[in-house]
Amino acid sequence: MKEEGEKTQRKKWVYTRQQYENRYGFEDGKTYVWEVSQEVKPLHYDLGKTQIFNGKCEIIEEEKKENDGERAPWMEIALGIAKEMKGCEESKEPMYSKAKSYLRYCGNQYEPTDGVNGPWCAAFMNWCIGQTINSKTSKPYKHSKSASSQAPLNNEKYIKIEEPIYGSIVVYRKASDGTGHTGFLYGKTTSGEYILLGGNQDQTVRFDAYGEYTSSSKTKKLYGFYIPADYEVKEIDKLKDTDIYANEDVVNSKYGITIIKSTGKTN
Repeated sequence: MKEEGEKTQRKKWVYTRQQYENRYGFEDGKTYVWEVSQEVKPLHYDLGKTQIFNGKCEIIEEEKKENDGERAPWMEIALGIAKEMKGCEESKEPMYSKAKSYLRYCGNQYEPTDGVNGPWCAAFMNWCIGQTINSKTSKPYKHSKSASSQAPLNNEKYIKIEEPIYGSIVVYRKASDGTGHTGFLYGKTTSGEYILLGGNQDQTVRFDAYGEYTSSSKTKKLYGFYIPADYEVKEIDKLKDTDIYANEDVVNSKYGITIIKSTGKTN
């Protein structure tokens, strides 16, 4: 492409078209690959080569997840178990072994399928708290290794709070014998019920919505909200609009938990 006259159109026989056409070049001319590259590359492959960007690249951080450990840290533990079990019942594996380990953590030697001596809602709650680390003490947040749902009552390891927060321990109490149920507060329904993430709720770890009572029998009544005594409540812990759901099924579905109609059974 360096030879004189090459840029002039010449009549040339084009075999593929079987006709003469005007083409650039000259008769019997030779064109080398390096010449083609020298002509074509600057025109077609180096566009913008002389345009230098003088600004700064902006680094945009990814939006943090709704629950990234800044809110009640034991909730990450509980949610992980809920997602892992997927609604598996306490009489089947792997829920059976998990529930049994929660009871053993609390010194309870009964079977999780024993509805009288082996209810494990509180054991699950305390085990989850036991897996956390308080950065100020380098120890788990305060809790009792107790399988009793009433453990937070009159116990220096817990404090009662008036305004429920995300992850707070919700205690229901049966007046007749002092037993009850407990779980972690995940949010509320649009109708005002409390959505609890708890163990031994319909024999598994799942989300259920309770109002003043856990069931229509009205035997277990809402008693109060508690948190570990050494946990400092932050603004982010307070319930927000994003903690409100149509019902518990929405949350169970969100975490891949098999949806079955709640019976209100907690033992």
